[in-house]
Amino acid sequence: MTIERVRLAEIVHQAPIPILVLRGAALLVERANDLFQSLAAGAAAEGQPLDEALASVPEVARGVREALDKDAAWTSSPTAVAKGAGCSGRCVFIARPLHEAGLAAGVVVYVSDFEDAR
Repeated sequence: MTIERVRLAEIVHQAPIPILVLRGAALLVERANDLFQSLAAGAAAEGQPLDEALASVPEVARGVREALDKDAAWTSSPTAVAKGAGCSGRCVFIARPLHEAGLAAGVVVYVSDFEDAR
């Protein structure tokens, strides 16, 4: 693993919010921190496809795919999730495309507690 990838892994792991990093056109899980794993009930394992990782919130999976397809940011409406992992039960999912050589090549998903955002 390159130094940059090690640093990225550490940043994601230590982030105080749930984060999911997906790569490629298939949107496979590259990395998910423990907070995101708690929200996804452990479904966001490395190499897992998007639809399986976000099976509990299919509307979010659709939005993440839209972010990649349109190469544009996408933000969910407040979405019901299991309480815990830094979320009161209603969270906002924010998907941002990641780029390689100027082209959308993945998506990062941040999760914000809707109650904290108000």
